[in-house]
Amino acid sequence: LVRELNNMRYGHNRLTRVSSEGAGFFSVPDKIEGNVDKINEFYKKVTGSPLPLGEGLVIKDPNEPARIQRWLKMKKTNTFDLKIKEILPGTGKYANAAGKVVVVDRTGIEVAKVGGGFSDQERLDMWKHPNKYIGKVIEVRAQDLAKEALRAPRFIRWRDDKNPSDID
Repeated sequence: LVRELNNMRYGHNRLTRVSSEGAGFFSVPDKIEGNVDKINEFYKKVTGSPLPLGEGLVIKDPNEPARIQRWLKMKKTNTFDLKIKEILPGTGKYANAAGKVVVVDRTGIEVAKVGGGFSDQERLDMWKHPNKYIGKVIEVRAQDLAKEALRAPRFIRWRDDKNPSDID
């Protein structure tokens, strides 16, 4: 089942590894046995409207030993094509590299500061050659829009096939 869940990587039900997750209080079954369809059905109950009970699920294979603790988080996400407006300096490990990029939507409104998802090499190159990157379009995955800003944004890929006028 976990292998099947790990392979479910497309659409809005993206799975990512986590170590722990806070939870609200509501009645849930101790176990959902079966296939991904049963888990998706329960996920829809938890996240469905008009009154969602939570924002997603945390899934663990009941056959895994407790000391391994491989957990999966299932949350709704969307992708957005956005333009890089500014490159911010990094700290710590990234002290001499790019830390985050400020991205804007098609109207020029700042919607996020994206720091996760870039490789170390990309960070170094962005910091050394900022003019090469400012104005480029990137794909960003985020949970949703909260208070006019993307929640938990993460860099996915460069969109060299898109012009800034083509963005979301």
